[in-house]
Amino acid sequence: MSVFYASERFSNKTIDYYFGIHNSIKSVDLYYKNHKIKTIEIKD
Repeated sequence: MSVFYASERFSNKTIDYYFGIHNSIKSVDLYYKNHKIKTIEIKD
């Protein structure tokens, strides 16, 4: 298991996000409520 962390600017706000993820997962979709924000590609 690895910990993923990123900081990103959206409109007028900076969003920090982090989560634990299994090493075999290579991409993650991020959602806010029912809206997909983005897909994150996990690099080794």
